[in-house]
Amino acid sequence: HQHPELSFKEVETPKYIANFYKDKDCKVETNVGQNGVKVTIDSGKPGKTLAIRADFDALPIKEETDLPYASKNEGVMHACGHDAHMSIGIELAKILSNNIDKLKGKIIFIFQPAEEGVRGAYSLMNNPIIDNFDYMAGMHIGMDLNSGEIGVGSHGFLATKKIDIIFKGKASHAGASPEKGHNALLAASSAVLNFNSLAQHSMGKARINVGKLNAGSGRNIVANRAKIEMEIRG
Repeated sequence: HQHPELSFKEVETPKYIANFYKDKDCKVETNVGQNGVKVTIDSGKPGKTLAIRADFDALPIKEETDLPYASKNEGVMHACGHDAHMSIGIELAKILSNNIDKLKGKIIFIFQPAEEGVRGAYSLMNNPIIDNFDYMAGMHIGMDLNSGEIGVGSHGFLATKKIDIIFKGKASHAGASPEKGHNALLAASSAVLNFNSLAQHSMGKARINVGKLNAGSGRNIVANRAKIEMEIRG
């Protein structure tokens, strides 16, 4: 938690994961799907191959908890719990490697970079390692369960799509001739208000959120450009 790293900028994190397994009864591969780590526990006995995925990137958020273990990287924080995912994956792999004589088949741990923005998952989808799994499981903490409970979710739970939309207008002097401009900021603002009227509640099956809006070049200029960054989930 103290050393978070942003998506595809993970350097020390995969090193830490790989070094953890140096003396364990398993095979470690690095730079999988760019910055990912693959840990293979092979029982040497015939059986299925199970893959377990844990992600490890953080978010560009300043931590303000004042906890003794708060982030030491300014402006970066494990605010989505991926440090917990790493901890679970590492400890589970250690337990299984210490009990390899009781296993059959293979268990493969995939420590995935860049979960935020879906890019890390995409990098793994285009990697031949996933073609050799019989089963693959992922996990996420904080799903509104009581302590000690585990939820088994369905395929595609909260699948997501990230979208950037560019609005192009026409600049004009806001005092001398505002009517000659085409205001991209107003167009983007109207779109944002309408997007947020479509999915307002967590009880529904869809989510729509505009998380960022940038527009204009000066206070006295009709904005000729605007950009919104949004996501949809379902």
